[in-house]
Amino acid sequence: MMDFPHDVNAKLDAVVHTRMLFEIGFLTLDEAADTTGISRSTLSRVRDGAVSNNIDISGLRASVIRELYQTASGVAVRCQLAESDLRMADFGFCHSSVALGLIPAAEVLLTSIEDGNFSRMQDVDRLAVGSLRSQVALYKARSIKTKSAKTKQYQSAYDDLRSHADEIVRIVILGDQTCDSDKLLGLRMLLNFFFAAWELDEINEDGINLPRAKGVASRLCEGGFLAQGRRIARMIYDPRLSYQLAEAAAVVSQHYSAAALLADAMEMTGHDHALPLSWVPAWLPVSITTEPHFQQSIALLLSAHSNKKEN
Repeated sequence: MMDFPHDVNAKLDAVVHTRMLFEIGFLTLDEAADTTGISRSTLSRVRDGAVSNNIDISGLRASVIRELYQTASGVAVRCQLAESDLRMADFGFCHSSVALGLIPAAEVLLTSIEDGNFSRMQDVDRLAVGSLRSQVALYKARSIKTKSAKTKQYQSAYDDLRSHADEIVRIVILGDQTCDSDKLLGLRMLLNFFFAAWELDEINEDGINLPRAKGVASRLCEGGFLAQGRRIARMIYDPRLSYQLAEAAAVVSQHYSAAALLADAMEMTGHDHALPLSWVPAWLPVSITTEPHFQQSIALLLSAHSNKKEN
């Protein structure tokens, strides 16, 4: 939900979506080319991170969503496409102006789903509905100036995501019984839950103690959830997911886990994790050195490098 530069995130998303086809959808290069209508050579270059502005990857994200989230009811695909449109519009323009323009269509979609008879809805369909509904509330909250109205939207997203939290934790830690595309959707939902909780803490002047955010972070760090999240982030090569998981781990003093996740994020951006103080990727608005909750994690990375040199 942060404001990141459009071109940086567009390139990252291209890599992520391409790797989702291969790593989660298990498509071969030829199959991926047939699915997306994009040449094998282009997909190969995108997968390897060689993304330039002159590469035509139009239709990639929609193709990936249709491939990985197709269900009998079609609900998951429709919701994920609407959410993806919101996300891409938000990347490209300040103050989410274009994303806000897409919200009425998303709300019409949600109403039609809620009014319909979708007896064939699967777990992933219901999660996708909850994810889109909470995203609409989060985008609205960012555009609102008054504290009471902003609080109402963040609270709406928080409550909706909290209602799915137990189910998400269950499907993410089930291992082989749940496909990775569903786990990725659940992971992103809980990270948005964490974001909504943090914003509510800030609004309610609990920004130091972060009671709500720490409560959600504890869910992210319980059982095998964090390990699954780390595996998925590495699988699709998304440093932003690793960073967000690191932040959740850090605020509940899981500093070794946070350090490992930060190291993952740095490696994915081509940065030496032995040099954490100089890591400022273009998609991150502030340096991790300014974040109090990361201080011990940074110290662990520096200490590990120092010990390695001594040995």
